[in-house]
Amino acid sequence: MPVPFPYHNPLLNRRVRRRAAAFTGESYRLGASEQQLIQVMVDESRTAGRRLVIVFAPVHPTARAMLLKDDLRELSAYGETLATHEHVTVIDATSVLTAQDFYDEIHVATSGARRLTTLIAKSMAPAH
Repeated sequence: MPVPFPYHNPLLNRRVRRRAAAFTGESYRLGASEQQLIQVMVDESRTAGRRLVIVFAPVHPTARAMLLKDDLRELSAYGETLATHEHVTVIDATSVLTAQDFYDEIHVATSGARRLTTLIAKSMAPAH
């Protein structure tokens, strides 16, 4: 359920940092089982003659700054590899939103939802 305006709380960045710190030492990378599942989706969509759209979800900027940069680079590189399939569209939205586009450390506010929806729509629009 969208919220009509971003949730601004002076403690929000502290909460975001605390939650991101919980991931410190853990990998934000896709494991072998996740990659196998995605490959099955790629193969099945190709066999069915359908387009597959994969969206890497937005990450709050404070959390993004604390996550391992190598993990996000690896995710981006993996997305580029997936996008080489003619029927696959990959939308990397991990860094497209600002802190004001979130109403808490995970959920996007109305402005974030609009920006994300616009990005997805433009990415899926047929080329003229």
